[in-house]
Parts: sequence; structure tokens; C-alpha cells
Amino acid sequence: MRRLTLTLLAAACTALASAHAQSTTADPDAQSQKVQQAVDERIRLERRVAAATAPIKSLADLYAHLHDGTKGMAALEKLPADAQRIFISSLTFNEKGLTGFNFQILEDSLRVEEAYDLLSLFGFQHTVGLMPGLRADTNTDLLIQQAVGLPPRSGDAAKPNYEYKGYDDHSEYECIRPATGQSAGGRICTSNC
Repeated sequence: MRRLTLTLLAAACTALASAHAQSTTADPDAQSQKVQQAVDERIRLERRVAAATAPIKSLADLYAHLHDGTKGMAALEKLPADAQRIFISSLTFNEKGLTGFNFQILEDSLRVEEAYDLLSLFGFQHTVGLMPGLRADTNTDLLIQQAVGLPPRSGDAAKPNYEYKGYDDHSEYECIRPATGQSAGGRICTSNC
């Protein structure tokens, strides 16, 4: 895993350097756009790797982890028992892995770090950036918020004061069939849809 991370980091640096070297034009907007495209591609690649290496890609994987008491399941145990049942019953999967889940139950029950840890089991920890209602009580919470592009809460959490690049993940939608989401409050439709 460490070798893969270093390889991805090297690829990202190469892409950024290439974008910078190719942008010898005097047009700063074109240069900025090329750099942003390289950054966006790196982020998408990191997210695909996270989903591909996640330990839980199906309900069968989830139940196996629950049954064998895997260490990572402590993240799920942070949810109250009723919230655990609601969250688990909201999970949807396809052959690629997690396609959707109820995020409101996470906002109601968890801090940023706890939601991040829980969603990392599925490879979708970055979707905490779509949940402005999560509590941020620790320095780690604030660090994660910054890393996913979610500024600290201010005022009404239902009206975020930022623009989050969800890329291929969509808040307030659910996956109904491949590449097709429909409006659904309180859900996130993932890039696996």
C-alpha cells in the first residue's frame, strides 16, 4: 500500500510538472486551467484507489467484518445502535462497491473524524466534504475538513457557504441504476453508481 501511495504521489507530481511545463503561454488563465485539470485528475485517481482498496465492497463484506469483529468496525460502533441499523439498511452496493448511503444519520451522530473513519471502510471517506452538518470538535476534525475542502461550520449547516467539488459523488441523490441518480434527500450517490 505504501508503494502504491508513493507511486500515486510521483504520478501526481509528474502530472503537475508536465502541466506547468506545457503552460509556457502568456495566458495565466490557460496555465491555471491546465494545473487545475492535473490536480482534478490526481484527486479522482486517489478516490478510485481508495474505493478499490477499501475492505468493504458489498453487504457480504460488511457482515463478514461485523461477524469477525474486525478492528476497523470500531468506526461503526461510534453510531448509537438505532443509528447503526438505519445506516446499514441505507447502504447500497453494486459490483464496483458502495453506490449510496444515508448521510443525515452520520451528521446527526458523528464528528468529522468519526464519519471519515467509518466511510474509509468503503473507500468513500472524501464524501465527508458533502456533509456540512458534521460536528468538528477536535484539531483532527478541522484538519480533515480542510483536506476535503469543507470549511468550518458557520451558521446554518443546511446552507453551506462553500463550493465543494464532489466530482462524481452527489449529495441529495440516490443511485437507481448505473450512472443514473434521482433526487433523494439525505443520501449520497457515489461515483460507483
